[in-house]
Amino acid sequence: MYKMEIRRSGYTFRRTPKTIRISASPSHKSYVRHISGKTIRVKSSMIPKRGVPGRRGKKVIPPLSPGKLFGYTVSASPASRMRSLNVAIRHSSPLTVFRRLHALATLNKYTIPKAARVILSNASKVRRKF
Repeated sequence: MYKMEIRRSGYTFRRTPKTIRISASPSHKSYVRHISGKTIRVKSSMIPKRGVPGRRGKKVIPPLSPGKLFGYTVSASPASRMRSLNVAIRHSSPLTVFRRLHALATLNKYTIPKAARVILSNASKVRRKF
């Protein structure tokens, strides 16, 4: 029986300061999709490394529970963000809100850098205001 699968071959690439070897494995392969009677071949691609080279050890970030910042979202307007942060400060201390914002920015630093910068700017406003 014919299997509709393309196995990715291994390769080596140079990223300063070291050479990274990607071995051939099922998790690094291209694949074929059949959508509306058409065959679409999706090429394999490199998965970006989400970390800083040379950094060792884990950062210990406390678990975040949803709803503690009272509707704070990065996509909202700056006035709306500060309103929700002021509500959060009324329900808990300013230091707690600052720490939650800082943890949120740290978690998004490599995945969504633009959002992390917005969160850090709001955390600095909370720090200056209170």
